[in-house]
Order: sequence, then structure tokens, then C-alpha cells
Amino acid sequence: MATAPKPRVYISYTWQTPGLKDRAFELAERLRKAGADSRIDLYFTKSLHGFLPPDAREGDDRPPWMIWQEDEIRGANAVILICTPEYAERVESHPQSGAWWDVEFMRQDLNSGRVQRRKFIPVGYGPYGITERYIPAFLQGAHYYDLGSPDGFEDLLRRLQTEFGLVATAERQASSQRAATSTTSQPGDTGSSDTRAGIFVSYSHKNKKWLERLLEHLAVLRSSGVKIWTDQDIEPGESWQGKIEEALDHARIAVLLVTPAFFASTYIANNELPNLLSAAESKGLTVFWIPVSDSQYAGTEIAKFQAAHPPTEPLDRLKPGERNTALVRIADKLKSRLSR
Repeated sequence: MATAPKPRVYISYTWQTPGLKDRAFELAERLRKAGADSRIDLYFTKSLHGFLPPDAREGDDRPPWMIWQEDEIRGANAVILICTPEYAERVESHPQSGAWWDVEFMRQDLNSGRVQRRKFIPVGYGPYGITERYIPAFLQGAHYYDLGSPDGFEDLLRRLQTEFGLVATAERQASSQRAATSTTSQPGDTGSSDTRAGIFVSYSHKNKKWLERLLEHLAVLRSSGVKIWTDQDIEPGESWQGKIEEALDHARIAVLLVTPAFFASTYIANNELPNLLSAAESKGLTVFWIPVSDSQYAGTEIAKFQAAHPPTEPLDRLKPGERNTALVRIADKLKSRLSR
């Protein structure tokens, strides 16, 4: 029996809003997990989920990214606009900018008569009364979703479910979750995202100094009761491999300190990495990788996970002050992930 195609959802936003890239990526990932074929530029720039950067098109002199924007907007079932002050400023005052072209292609799509205005959905991170002035003129008065509110994402998801074909997928997920929670846990059961807690750190012993630097920045988390586990916690006489596997089974987040030595480690390659990638696929573990040094990460499975810091600026290439600032931000992101 053929399955219905996933509704395609394009996310329009601007990199000029501080911190919005991470939030926009998180939104795309949450929609993807809910059953949507979400599309965001970061999937293409980072070659995630099988997407690749766009190529030039024969007979079209426009830049490849402009062609890509038009194709994505016209091909989408729904377009989500993340409306911020910077987004509005780019649309109003920066012709030829990415946000300006996004909105221009939306207007063209609407004016073509092929689609209705409900295809375009304004969202933001604040009450409508504050964010209203950042919504493009052609969408003034459209239903707005505050993703900063407790129910904002769920309200948006219901809209997509009822109007764009996510109902069956959402129902299947809800059914699976009900079945999972109604099943009595047996001794030894592990992997539920509800029972996972704390942080597991995977690293090469050649990078021990980077582990120490990270742990310094996680001291506040540890003092607040968050379990941060490394192989240094193994007591004399305990099973080394058994304790590592146990820690991986219970951790909520796996932090990877990624360097060439990390990939060269036989134990990591044959044991830790396959186990944590498997747990990330089916048991609720979050993979949180930190680019410490330039490496061949792009050819590995971790490339499909969002890095905690730009891989183009690995920590060992930063000046001491910049590195410290980067580690503070990484610690803040870990804290935020744990609080969800």
C-alpha cells in the first residue's frame, strides 16, 4: 500500500538575527520528526538529510541559491516565516538579500493564483502585539504562532496537521507513544527518553586537555546535580567496557569531542560511536558534537547531526579569549538541551 507523501515545509528566516540559526534548525528538525519534509538552507549548506548545495542551472544566469529559493518556495505545501526585527529590516531595506528574495518569491507565488494565502504562516518568538510589525505586509492579519510560548509549536503543528496532511503521521506517533507508555517496564529496560538523564562525554585520550577544558565550563551544571560521565569515573576493578555501555544506556546527551584522534581511536570507532549513533536513532539519545580540530567529519555519520559550534571554526584555531567564549556558549546550549 503506497504511503501519502510527506507535506513539504520551507522555513524562511535571516541569519542576521543572533542565535536564530540554531532555533530555525531546531524547528526544522522537530517538524521533520513530526512527519514533515521540512526544508531549510542549513540542510543544503551542510549536506544533511541527503540534501546537497544547489548547482547552477543551464540557461538560467541567476545564482544557484536564488534558483533554489524560488524552487523551494513554489514547491512547498507550506512556508513558515520566522518574523524578527532583522528579518523585517532585510525585507524592507535590503533588496537582493536572502530574506528579500524569499518574500518576493512568496508574493509571486501568491499572485500567480495557484495558491492561497494560508500557505504562508508567520511565526516568531514573542507575543503578536510585539511581533506584528515584523510580519511582511502581504501577511498582515494572518494567524500568527508564538514559538516562544509553551503551546506555540503544538498549535503550529495542529495547523499543519489539519491543513497540509500531517494528521495520519501525527496520529501514528501519538499511538506509538501511548503504546510505549502503557507497557510495563521490565528490569534492565533502558533507552526511554523520559528516563535518560545526564551527559556522556566521548573523547580520545590524546585530547584529554580538551576534556578538562570542557569540564571546567560544565562545573556549574555538575554542581547543580547534572551527572556528567567520562571514563575517568570508572573505579579500579570495575568492568571498563561494561561501565561505558551502562553510562551510554542512561545518558540523555552524548557529547563528542571531535578531532582526527577521535576518529582514529579503535575503541571509539568500533564501540562507542556505533552504540551512541544507534541510541540516537531509536532510544532518545541526543548527539551533541563539538569540533575541536579540523577533521574528516563530513564523511562520517555525525555529519547529519548539528554541531554545537561552527565546524569551520574549530576550537583549536581560536584565540584563548575566543575559545573561552565559545565554550561558554557550548555550555549554555547543553544546559538548554537538558531543560527541554
